[in-house]
Amino acid sequence: MPTPDGKDRYPRPSVAADIVLLAADCAQGEGSLSVLLVERARQPFAGCLALPGGFAQPGETLADTAARELEEETGLSGLHLTELGTTSTPGRDPRGWVISCAYMAALPAGLYAPRAGDDAARAAWFALAITRTLARPDDGSRVESWELSIGQGQAARVSKHTRLDALGCQATWRLEHAGAFAFDHALILARALDALAHPPRGEMPQALFWLPKRFDQSRLLSAARLAGIPQAMAAACLAPWTKPAGEGLLQRALEGPGR
Repeated sequence: MPTPDGKDRYPRPSVAADIVLLAADCAQGEGSLSVLLVERARQPFAGCLALPGGFAQPGETLADTAARELEEETGLSGLHLTELGTTSTPGRDPRGWVISCAYMAALPAGLYAPRAGDDAARAAWFALAITRTLARPDDGSRVESWELSIGQGQAARVSKHTRLDALGCQATWRLEHAGAFAFDHALILARALDALAHPPRGEMPQALFWLPKRFDQSRLLSAARLAGIPQAMAAACLAPWTKPAGEGLLQRALEGPGR
């Protein structure tokens, strides 16, 4: 609604969707983790690496936006994308006020070959090296940090500051250094890794989607390590889905689209 001076009383942000696809090979040793990135063909951040994504169009949900942008920029479709959350830090996009809703999916390595399209000059899987650290300052808070490296440019650094107060656990995310990533996509990637490491109680851990249709205990533990699930919690998180009561659900999920 415009004010008497012609200005909009309620400025409207642009809304976008970004997608984190994480592929893992749990077959050998410690396994390996990769993230799907596109090289931007246009400004801002032309030539930099970014998560697939783009702006919402009239008449579509953000889930529709994520699926459309993923197919347009990488050629991948039919994937089950889980909503990760919104990112709305002021100044996160130099083009203006942009709020993004992030989506994610965990995929087994080797099954999905991206093909660049739309405004992506290149789309490819990049090996992801992660260094996690945990600190507990004297003020009683908890500071988790991620150093994310994709083999080119400087590593990105992201931190999550968690404080327990009368309202419960309050978490604040900070992008300390963007590294080789465009926008604040390193922060979105770190949030996806955090979600992998802390699956909601009662929900199937996304790390299980890294497994082949037939797997043994060593691959199960490899998936847990790659997801960052603490060893002490791995059995409690994963075991229910490998017992008769949950095995059918897991097998149906592993036999879903594209498997």
